[in-house]
Amino acid sequence: MGNKNTMSQTPTEYEMRKSLDDLRTKEIGTRMAAIRGNDSQKVFADKMRIHKNTWARYERGERMPDAEILLTLSEYGYNPEWILTGKGPRRSFDNEDRAPGTKDSCGAYHIDGDFALVPRYDVQASAGHGSVVENENIIDYLAFRKDWIRKSLGASPSDLAIISARGDSMHPTISDGDTLLVNLKESSITRPGIYVVHLGQGLVAKRCEELPGGHITLKSDNNLYPAMGVPPEERDSLKIVGRVVWIGHKA
Repeated sequence: MGNKNTMSQTPTEYEMRKSLDDLRTKEIGTRMAAIRGNDSQKVFADKMRIHKNTWARYERGERMPDAEILLTLSEYGYNPEWILTGKGPRRSFDNEDRAPGTKDSCGAYHIDGDFALVPRYDVQASAGHGSVVENENIIDYLAFRKDWIRKSLGASPSDLAIISARGDSMHPTISDGDTLLVNLKESSITRPGIYVVHLGQGLVAKRCEELPGGHITLKSDNNLYPAMGVPPEERDSLKIVGRVVWIGHKA
């Protein structure tokens, strides 16, 4: 009888596994609470773009973090392996020795691994008669493969920024509402191409070329818009923001 009672009190394999899973989830919750730090749960949940109650369940160990929240946390520089297992560094570093949660000079985030997040600014470059820059806040990020940026664009993720196009002067190459990926490091016209330039009170996207003698031409792909020229003595009025290296067309 004694042996029978002892056997009935032995946890089953399922119960043992569930107990370990519950313990693991609670440990993950403890690490996620440590990530939140001094922020309130609501403030931090807003940063993560989730509901406060969802974040609270993570911290209480009632819910395992899914891939989406792990990716968001990695954007802020937190190592998913550390979150899930407690192993490895709390923060990740990419192959450029930059913390993924640390912004570059132009605001780029680096995700540990193959992707970099390039900031999209609340700025429009007119493909028309010019668009006034009212503010330059980062509104979100787009992910691009690091190897594609380096090999196809010949650029570094830290030199890139995203803005939107407005107008039809560069149609059909650029349409109203298209996304422009701009290499900010190319702030002089060293070769012909489409550049975003600050001319007068606004930004414009134009096909630019520097001619012998220092004269700069700014042309539109839409023949309804006349070409513009900037003589050498007026070059100080023209600021080259960067060269357009990729265009994302609206569907």
